[in-house]
Amino acid sequence: MAINIDLAQISLERVVDSIHFEGTAFEALGADLKACAEIGYVSARVVEWGLAREFTNNSWHATEATHPNPAPKAIFLSTNLAYNLRQNPDKADGTGRTPSQFNPFKYDLLFVPCHDRGHWNLAVVIKPWRLIRSLAESKETITPPEFRLSRESGRPPASKKIKVRHDGSPAALSPDGRRISLLDLAKAEASLYALPTVGDGLSNTVPVILWLDSQRVGMYKEDANNIGRWLQRAALRLYSEEVRDQYQLMWADGDVRTRNAISTRLPMPTFMRVTVPNQGETLDCAFYVVHFAGHVLRKYSEIWPLIETEFVTKQAPPQDVVDRVWNAEAAKTLRRRFYNVLRLLYAGEGAEP
Repeated sequence: MAINIDLAQISLERVVDSIHFEGTAFEALGADLKACAEIGYVSARVVEWGLAREFTNNSWHATEATHPNPAPKAIFLSTNLAYNLRQNPDKADGTGRTPSQFNPFKYDLLFVPCHDRGHWNLAVVIKPWRLIRSLAESKETITPPEFRLSRESGRPPASKKIKVRHDGSPAALSPDGRRISLLDLAKAEASLYALPTVGDGLSNTVPVILWLDSQRVGMYKEDANNIGRWLQRAALRLYSEEVRDQYQLMWADGDVRTRNAISTRLPMPTFMRVTVPNQGETLDCAFYVVHFAGHVLRKYSEIWPLIETEFVTKQAPPQDVVDRVWNAEAAKTLRRRFYNVLRLLYAGEGAEP
């Protein structure tokens, strides 16, 4: 039976759905149901709720085939991050919702939804841990006694040699209070069995920041540089002794020379703007951000070769190829899918996209 809802009568403040991801609850309200039904902009709350649904394995495209390997370890950050960093590039922590001891180097992929003058685009940081991988090098080379992976790995890494400091120091605190040594950091590479060469065509020594913009009008260079420096500061905050020892940097916290020192001595990520489907004359950029994030998570084996070819040749792929690989037709219908899910949830029915 069709579920009909009078949009004029819905409660705008009512919580329609709540999804928990990485210790945070992301809600959708009655106001978001109404916004998805109309032709116009939606709030940051809708973007984060949509991403939370993707990241908890509820694909917005139910008929879409997924890759047989599990998705890499990934997280999306606050929609406030890029905006806050734009207001104050030297801000120690502009994540908005993430704790001060958040460790971005524990993840294989970081997704950063960015908004600029009413337009949304997406930054994806590939292998952020590369920024401080060199800090695990020392004169002592040991074999860790055991690797504990959260997923089944197709290639056991027990014999892999990893260079770490002899005493396993230092330690930073994760959000749950657990101490993270450089050995733990080096182990992170073993979790990449699902995408061992992803991004290597762009760089195999530093992180890569991909920029996905359905209108190609966002503040790409400024935001990318701010995110890169935010990663540098995170490395300094979490592994300050190692950073200063490795690069022979000397300064007090808050020293005005800090920004210039880390930007010239620490590695900086590689940046690349990726050709993606165009949203046309619609106001659906927020939904394209969710669509792109879901595709990177679920279809990376098809997407990475296209991205790496564009990087090497410096030429955009044919638009028909881009639209096919990124499933442009599905992106066009995502606003309606959001509306249908929220409509069913508001009515108390099970939600299927």
